[in-house]
Amino acid sequence: MNQQSKSSFHLLTVCTGNICRSPLAEALFQDAFAADPDVYVSSAGLEALVGFPMDEQAARQLVRLGGHPDDLFAEQFEDAHAGNANLILTMSLAQRQQITRDFPRAALRSFTLAEFAEIATAAAAEAGSSLPLAGLLAYARKHRGSHKVDATKDVQDPFRESDSVHEATAEHIHRLVQQIIQASSEAR
Repeated sequence: MNQQSKSSFHLLTVCTGNICRSPLAEALFQDAFAADPDVYVSSAGLEALVGFPMDEQAARQLVRLGGHPDDLFAEQFEDAHAGNANLILTMSLAQRQQITRDFPRAALRSFTLAEFAEIATAAAAEAGSSLPLAGLLAYARKHRGSHKVDATKDVQDPFRESDSVHEATAEHIHRLVQQIIQASSEAR
C-alpha cells in the first residue's frame, strides 16, 4: 500500500460497509498505481464495519482478479476523508448524494465509479492520449453535466449474497476501474 505524501493525489473509493466493493476497487487501483509514489489510494465506508477485514466472498473475488486482501480493513468515512481526498469514487448514486449532502466541500470531487469511468474515457479520447488523474478530474468537473448518472449504473452491493452476485459485482468494478486506469497516464 502506498503511503500518502504532501504532493500525493489521493483517490478514495467509498461504499457502505467498506468490506466488499470499495476495498476491492481500492486494491485494483493500488495495483495499477503502485509504481507512482504520488498516487495514494484508500477506501472508506459510509456505515463502515470499522476494523473488519474484507468480506470472505469479496476477498476471494479480489484474489481471482490478482489482488491481495490481507491489509484491507474497514474504516469510517469522516470529515478528514472529505477534506483530504482529491477524488472520491462511490459505488452508488445514493452514496455520492449522501457525501455531497453531509460533506458539501467534497461535492466537486465526488463521482460514482461508473460516472467517472465514463467521463475519464471521454477525456482520454478527446485528448488523444491518457491524462494524469488531476487532468481527468478537471475534465470530469467541467463535463459532469453532460454524462447521465442514475442508479441503473450503480455497482450492486453483494454483501450477504451468493458467490455469483459477488463475481458479477467484482467484474463490474474491475471493468470500471480498468476504464479509469486506461485513461490515466500514472497507471502502469
